[in-house]
Amino acid sequence: MRGGGSPEYKVSLETGARVLENLNRDIYEPRDILVSKAGIWHENGFEKPAERILKNVDVIFNALRGIYGEDGAAQKILDDQGALYTGSGRMVSRFAANKIISKKFYKRNGLKTPFAVSINLNDLSREAIREAYQAVPHPFVVKPATAGSSLGVGIAYSLPELEEFTVAAFEYSPSVLIEEYIPGKEATCGVVDYFRDRKNYSLIPISERHISEEEKEKIQAMAILAHNVLELRHYSSSDFIIHPKRDIFILETDALPPIHSRFVDSLKSVGARLSDFLHHVISLALNRK
Repeated sequence: MRGGGSPEYKVSLETGARVLENLNRDIYEPRDILVSKAGIWHENGFEKPAERILKNVDVIFNALRGIYGEDGAAQKILDDQGALYTGSGRMVSRFAANKIISKKFYKRNGLKTPFAVSINLNDLSREAIREAYQAVPHPFVVKPATAGSSLGVGIAYSLPELEEFTVAAFEYSPSVLIEEYIPGKEATCGVVDYFRDRKNYSLIPISERHISEEEKEKIQAMAILAHNVLELRHYSSSDFIIHPKRDIFILETDALPPIHSRFVDSLKSVGARLSDFLHHVISLALNRK
């Protein structure tokens, strides 16, 4: 199932295409379920009601992204129709997709995350932005609270820039996070459930810069903890910043990481083929794990 009415429509199409290309045809008879930007469902190119499509499939691989796919809306439709599907359920997907809520889970469970304040659209004013300017260490990362793929993200170094980026970020979300900017090495780490005899198997962290074995091990432990405190299912991916003096910060967790991204590189790094991963995750869904 791919597409959906979010700004990440194209990313979802690409993720779904990668899934379709890598499914083992000796085991599966895949059907391309496309949800248009207007929310119209299609099966193999033909428009059909969602309930009719879902009655004739054994399991859904959820390749949706952003709004509708990661905020629990699509999962509600699947749950209402009694459909089995990969990835996390409705409520936990909604929590993970909201950076404000997920930060609360991180802090409550001892995961270090950058200091931030949030502004809701109803409270947006110059005074609210000035208060954030005074409360958060400079410079600032401005993020829509419920958008992915770096949509609407900007780094502000001054009050005018903070005002500009904050207003722009509201185009993607009804709430915005203003977060302290943490310089350092970026890393991404995936987690897969019930893989290689482990309840939570951490993939090797991927970074464009060298990171030590100690840093890798700590990131792996943090990724597993984030996966569990958010109560995610089947697989996830978390992003981190390694500060040279202030240790490792978790930034966010993706409950449905795009299959064409660093997640695939992580699979390769542990000798796992994408087709094997897809089969594993689909088996978890079919077995209601």
